[in-house]
Amino acid sequence: MGLAYFCKPNFGSQLGIMIENSILTHPPKIHSIDSIQLPEVTMYELADVVPVYELSKAESGVIMLEAIFFAGRPQESKFLTSSCCAPMMREGAGKYSSEQLSEEIDYRGASITLMSSLDLITLRLVCLRKHFTEMMSLLGEIVSRPHFDKKELDLFINRRIERLQIELAKNDIVSYRSLTESIYGSDNPYGYNSSKERYQSLDVLDIINHYESTIRRNNCLLFISGDVQTDDRNHLEAFVNQIPAGGQRLNKLNLTTYQGTPGRVEIVGNPMQTSIKIGRKGLLRSHPDYYNLSFVNTLLGGFFGSRLVTNVRERLGLTYGIYSLMDSQLFDACLMISTEVTNENVSLCLKEIYTDMERLKSVLVSEEELALVKNYLMGNYLNLFDGPFNSIKAIKSLVLSDISLNNLSSIIKASVSVDSEGVMHMAQK
Repeated sequence: MGLAYFCKPNFGSQLGIMIENSILTHPPKIHSIDSIQLPEVTMYELADVVPVYELSKAESGVIMLEAIFFAGRPQESKFLTSSCCAPMMREGAGKYSSEQLSEEIDYRGASITLMSSLDLITLRLVCLRKHFTEMMSLLGEIVSRPHFDKKELDLFINRRIERLQIELAKNDIVSYRSLTESIYGSDNPYGYNSSKERYQSLDVLDIINHYESTIRRNNCLLFISGDVQTDDRNHLEAFVNQIPAGGQRLNKLNLTTYQGTPGRVEIVGNPMQTSIKIGRKGLLRSHPDYYNLSFVNTLLGGFFGSRLVTNVRERLGLTYGIYSLMDSQLFDACLMISTEVTNENVSLCLKEIYTDMERLKSVLVSEEELALVKNYLMGNYLNLFDGPFNSIKAIKSLVLSDISLNNLSSIIKASVSVDSEGVMHMAQK
């Protein structure tokens, strides 16, 4: 048998010439982002009580639906019922066992996720548009006829206790739990901590009571995006009609406000490393100073080019990572700085953090640094509205904070319009 030889043209040298001519000698122009094209959102109501926010991207072939229920910690009658209710709804519903639900979902290449946050329970469906009808029917079963089986609950609680024991061995988690309890209070929905005893005190009736008081039509918002077509609204309405009627959204936190100290430092260590958390009460998104404070937070420790990262990580090498964040819930908020360092560097690290904070209060920020932060924020806004799924998440954030979508352009402009004097004034305030 003879050998066949295949000759290939010399693409390497040609490609090198193309790269040199098109990229190396003609790099793309760098320019500031002057404006952002915001998506068009359609708003309507179903069953006269459920608001729907729809963002359609034709021919994408995929739909994402999020059913949001105001069913978090502020509406609990017993600790931890919210975080247990959401995943238990997935453990069998209607005519389906837990295994059958998983088989139905996997067969269609879809995803149904039930998540609990401090304020919300979220049911998220992602599927091909051709399977949307069947998946909406399945989601309706989950939201209207969950089993809440005692055996499944016992298994779930045991898994949660095991996971908690693992988490409590981590300095970062222990310091976070200590800080939030100090800021909000040990009986506050945002401040109390999970424990083995609290998990073991739960029974099926506790979960059912939370479900029956919160997973209700009047307590729901829908966000749908992707390849959404007009006739899909009929399937949405059928789903809404499966959600049990009733329910009421909280307008305020019905607890006495905890008067903690203005600022807290929590330091948790082991023989090798220490976790540092510094925090205090923050601002809600609806507060007039929120976006100016967000700018200051970004400059201080909100991105990789921030002052804390540049000083504590890059210049001094005290830590692998350090950041600051604004953690805003529906009814309360906190500011936080977080890092982990070796035990011998704790004092120096704290000193440098406070030095950077004092500089913001006493020294004007340079125009170069202002421009860096503004460009970073505008780039973030571009990413937020890149595609229908990202865009609907940004829209959801505003809606949940009771901020009008008509103000979106003004918010973006205001968040990058702060000057050096404004940064200093906000840091002092």
